[in-house]
Amino acid sequence: MELVMERKYQRKVHQQGNSLSVGIPSQVAERLKLKKGETLEVEFNEETQELLYRKVKAVELPKGFDIEFLEVLNGVLEDYDEALINLKDR
Repeated sequence: MELVMERKYQRKVHQQGNSLSVGIPSQVAERLKLKKGETLEVEFNEETQELLYRKVKAVELPKGFDIEFLEVLNGVLEDYDEALINLKDR
């Protein structure tokens, strides 16, 4: 059985342009092997008022795959997520 260690940190919220930002403790960045420019996924739980950050794994796309198509498709799925779920449940 693997022992999971959980550490808590307190960080200040800073203004960065029109956004707010929170620094990642260096110990956490090292453990995650985070590098400047990498992408993190942010999940917000309205019920618990908690944010959860996950490192996004880099995916190598097949040769000839159009990244713009994937971005447009992702936008459509986000925009029509509820409608698509309702159609599936009919």
